[in-house]
Formats: sequence, structure tokens, C-alpha cells
Amino acid sequence: YPPWTQIASPLQNVYLVPPPPFVASEPSHENMQQVLHSINEWIPQTTVTRGAVKCVMDVLMQAFTSEAVARDLSLLQLSLEIVSQCIKHNVFGDNNSDLLAQRLIPQLKPNKNLIKTIKVGNMKQQIDDGSTLRATTYTLLQQMSYSYSTKITAFTVCVERGLKDGSEIKELSVDLMKHILDASWPEIRIRDEAWFTQTIIPKILERQEKIFASRPNKDTATSQQLEEWSRSCRGIQRALTLINDLGLVEVQMDLEPYEV
Repeated sequence: YPPWTQIASPLQNVYLVPPPPFVASEPSHENMQQVLHSINEWIPQTTVTRGAVKCVMDVLMQAFTSEAVARDLSLLQLSLEIVSQCIKHNVFGDNNSDLLAQRLIPQLKPNKNLIKTIKVGNMKQQIDDGSTLRATTYTLLQQMSYSYSTKITAFTVCVERGLKDGSEIKELSVDLMKHILDASWPEIRIRDEAWFTQTIIPKILERQEKIFASRPNKDTATSQQLEEWSRSCRGIQRALTLINDLGLVEVQMDLEPYEV
């Protein structure tokens, strides 16, 4: 067994041993692969100690605040895979889950280090290698428990960042918005209804107006452009439906997606 697990022997004795030595000051592929391997291979068969949880949290906290990791797509993918496996095996308690969610939320912002510009003929095109990471992060945040204040931060980022992102991310941001509203709307209405009606709803309506203004010409746009715009429309419509279902105000949905 690895040195960071707690094993019940046949005699019911429990052995507690020190945390692992592989946690370095700067996350590396080697130590993060070792963490991921340990989680996948050992945790389902053993009881995890507090020291083990602390080791995993230390690795993740360093990863999500490291400038070196922010430039390394594979390290970011490893970090999110560790989070995913820890959620699967219920490694985190509520406090750790909340702290980790606070580190994940900034990952919803497009990472300039992962955006490349390529030349296609006479045109320049941007390739965003970080979009898959953002999609994964939105999905992970739906699977975690975290505090009210962290939910408010996440919801704000969904509106301010997610609804401005690509069509897939728009849909995932609305999924997270719905998840938060389903769990916490009564508390939001008591504590922050003014913020919701005066800040959040106008920003969603603003996104609708900007998408409407970017409507492509059906006769000259490619089928891919039409599909992307229509999918974005459907994402915004879902967000507006969420607002209407709350019964606070009645918002008008002015967008009509193209049928491609």
C-alpha cells in the first residue's frame, strides 16, 4: 500500500503513516501522475487519511495558482482529472470542496496562454485549446458542494463569462446556473434579490441584445456559422427561461435560431 493510506488489518488495527513525499513546491507531471495513479488504484480499496487529503489538496492548490501550470495544457488536464476522481471517490469534505471550488472558478475565464492564432490563407484564426478545460470545469462544479458565497461567485461568472463564451460553454454555464438556482434560490431571494434583479437579469438581457446584433446573414454565412449562432441563441433562451420561471419579472425572448 502507498504510504498515505490508512489500512485496517485483519486484527482491526489501524496504521496511520506520514503523508507522501512526492508533493513538490511546483507541480510536475511526475508527482501529479503519481497522485492520480494512487487515487485510481488505491482509494477504492482503502480508507483515506486526513494527511492524504491534505496532500492531494496541496497539489491541487499549487496547480491552480501556478503560472507554470497555467501555461501547460497537459498539467491543467491532469489537475482536473484528479479533481474528477476525488469527486468520484468522495475524497473531499465540505470545507475542502468549497476551497477547491474557489480555485476552480477562475479556470472558467479563457486562458490567454492556451489561445493560438494561426493563418489560414489570408485570414487569421484563433484556436482556443482551453475551451475543453472550461467545459470540464463547469461540469465538475455541478458535482461539488460549496458555500453560499462561492455559489454567488460561480453564478456571476456564469453570466459574465460563460454567456459570452462559445455556444457549448454557454450551454454548460446555463446548466450550472440552473444547478445553483435549484439548490439555493430561496436563500438567494432572501439575501440577494436586489442584486439578482438589478445586476444579473440586466446582464443576461444585454447578452441577448449582443447576440441579436451579431445575427449572421443567412445567405452569405456558412452552415457552421449559422449553427454556432443558433446554438448560442438556444443557450440564451434557456437562461431567459430560467429567469421567467422564477416569477420575479417577465422577460421577452427576441431571438429566433436558424434551422440549419
